[in-house]
Amino acid sequence: MLTMQVKIAQLDKHGLQTRCALDERTVAEYAEAMADGAEFPPVVVFSEGGRSKHFYLADGFHRVEAALRNGQDKLWCDMRTGGFIDALRFALSCNALHGKRVTNEDKQNALRMAWENRAQLFGADPSAALLAKTCGVAVRTAQSYIAENLPAPAPMPTRPTRGKRQPMQIAEVEPPTRQVVGTDGKVRAMPVRPAAPAAPAVPVRPSQPMPTRPDKRRHVVPVDRYGTEIPVAINDAFNGGVLADICALISKARCALRKGMEDKLPQFAAVRQDALVQLDNAYRFVSAAEAHCVCRMCQGTGCKACHGRGWQTEEEYGRNPKEFQAAGGAV
Repeated sequence: MLTMQVKIAQLDKHGLQTRCALDERTVAEYAEAMADGAEFPPVVVFSEGGRSKHFYLADGFHRVEAALRNGQDKLWCDMRTGGFIDALRFALSCNALHGKRVTNEDKQNALRMAWENRAQLFGADPSAALLAKTCGVAVRTAQSYIAENLPAPAPMPTRPTRGKRQPMQIAEVEPPTRQVVGTDGKVRAMPVRPAAPAAPAVPVRPSQPMPTRPDKRRHVVPVDRYGTEIPVAINDAFNGGVLADICALISKARCALRKGMEDKLPQFAAVRQDALVQLDNAYRFVSAAEAHCVCRMCQGTGCKACHGRGWQTEEEYGRNPKEFQAAGGAV
């Protein structure tokens, strides 16, 4: 295994990101930590070796984006031998083991990528167990995906029904004749050979539309990070995209301000150090206000421990008695 620096512009990320999208908050936190001098593990890259300069990025998409935001053009990479399929196989399984927690949408996206490349990954249609192991999901999830994406079986052909044959009615009709002059000059009546009857027209049956499988829409029950079902009344509190976007903006402002002050740019000469402190406090207060889990004391109905909200922040959750911090909820 070789570790070396590679230009970020040389990393091929096309078709290898198994998540639906990058998490803006994670990228901002990584960028800030990198700017403060934190050391991150090298990203995982596959290359076919030799003189090949094609590098397939298999793991570390958030780190690459954070490095780009900090103006870096190179990254330390853990080099492994292989091509696109080897990188895809590694990318499908690594997110389930570490990094940001995968969502249901991420799992469906990983299953879709594996299914579209199943001929190269498995050689044929994989079993649900093999697909689940490759993507790091439950076997039941893989079974549902396969059932929804296998083509519907074609209907068996049926023999056409034939009616009872009617007996043929033959009418006695005199054959037609025509006048012909023979070699001796006499006129004779010669029978006319009837023309062959035209073939009966075959009726064309209208084409029937192929039956389609009904669209199965599964109802996904939202749960918090500990697997507790979120009541409908407080479900909107867990859609924290607005607070995450605000944290990302504050983080970008902090990085830009710190860099300008460290580079001693003339535009930042009058900026006080207190500005960074205030931005740090703002980031901490906003991020701490996000919904962490359903209240372990009241299970979402509202109580003193959650100030009547039905959900708790991470700090409030940490103040709960230990018996109420179990992953399954209150005991």
